[in-house]
Amino acid sequence: MKTLEVDFRNSWETVKNKDTLVTIRLTNTTLTRIGGFNARPYSYDLDIHEVPRSTQIKGLWRWWARVILNGVLWDKGYDANYGILDESISRFLGSTGMASLFRLNVRIKISDYFTLSMTPEELLEKFKEHQNRFRDSKPERKVLNRVYLHSKKTSLKIPYRTLEKIPRIRLLSIKRRDECPAKYFKRIYEEMVLYPKGALNIEISLSKNLSGWEKYFDAAFSSLLLALIFGGIGALTTRGFGALKIENVETKKRIEYIDLYGFRRYYNYKGRFEELLSNIISYARRSFKKIDIITNKIDVKRFQIPLVPALSLGSGVFKYSVDELGDIPRDNDIRVLQKIGEATLKARWKEYWKESGYKYDTWILGLPRGQKNTGYYYYSEKTRERKECRHISAIQFTPVLLGNKWYVLRYGFVTRDWRDCKALKGFELRHFGKHYIREGKPVRMDPLKAFKDAFEKTSEILRRR
Repeated sequence: MKTLEVDFRNSWETVKNKDTLVTIRLTNTTLTRIGGFNARPYSYDLDIHEVPRSTQIKGLWRWWARVILNGVLWDKGYDANYGILDESISRFLGSTGMASLFRLNVRIKISDYFTLSMTPEELLEKFKEHQNRFRDSKPERKVLNRVYLHSKKTSLKIPYRTLEKIPRIRLLSIKRRDECPAKYFKRIYEEMVLYPKGALNIEISLSKNLSGWEKYFDAAFSSLLLALIFGGIGALTTRGFGALKIENVETKKRIEYIDLYGFRRYYNYKGRFEELLSNIISYARRSFKKIDIITNKIDVKRFQIPLVPALSLGSGVFKYSVDELGDIPRDNDIRVLQKIGEATLKARWKEYWKESGYKYDTWILGLPRGQKNTGYYYYSEKTRERKECRHISAIQFTPVLLGNKWYVLRYGFVTRDWRDCKALKGFELRHFGKHYIREGKPVRMDPLKAFKDAFEKTSEILRRR
């Protein structure tokens, strides 16, 4: 494997931009996985790493701008759709047919990365060498349990069996039906090229691009700050991978109640960080209330929950909380990711509360969620078919290191698009258990209740030692 280029930048970043309004510096605080053209961080055949891209940060920025705007509209009694929101956001963030008033430049320095301690060929050779010793149904996993991830720059090592305790990594490690041992080991090698905590140093510059930017600066800046604090970089960010910490903010702009020049101090302890969240959310909502929107195009609110995620205060459709994770060493982000993953598993809920799995609405934590013909599937009464459909979790988890203690910033949005999958017309979400395999029972579809219960249960599991 060739040496990874340590300084990644967009082509236009080589020229100093005199129009810069804000510069934000960040680092990754948890293990980071970047997905590429084949959804893997690395191509073994091409010897190409997938590096973090500015397009992902721009997409995250745009998503949060839409969420903030919809929260303002929802609290005013309107139920906007994606088209209306995107049209409004495009006025200052641009679209395919309209230039943005702002330019976002991203520079990323990569100082280290993990790979498996054996190549795919070495793994396959080891498998063949010991194959006769393995009597169970998963001999490939026995080989993987003998290897580790190792840093390219330091002596840091993580045994694969330790890494696999993270549920999302365990899911990636499952051998697929069409995989022979050679194909399986190659895929796992590609999947496990990861960036350790602190390996990514990111510099983001927000610059003016077109006239008229002054009117929208506060909306653009506040939504970018929220996106970077709540979100992450790379794949699996909803379960804590790729979390970011803002190290420094440089700007001539002053924001009421937010100390931009002493931003690092907000990460000293929980109270200061919660103060930061509250003030930035208030700043964002004030900023988006100034945006001109033609409301006669928007439906009046007729439902209890919105169609599109909305950063609404007091209505119950948006929640956030900062929870302590217990006594986890500051350098053990692997254990942090493990605890987050376990908090979302129905098996862990059943272990703690000793009730039938049917009583737990874990579907709100993301779909698909089924295996061996049991779990949650979309079902057609007409054709008697059942299919999987993807739906991102309503609750997401961002680890935060405050002082020497680990916390989790949990946040979520509940929407009314859970019952029907857009890609599967005529299908309804159902729960298939061991006593009703054939047709399944309709899911008790109360997203607000499921959201509230899941928020409470994940909090309780995370707080346990």
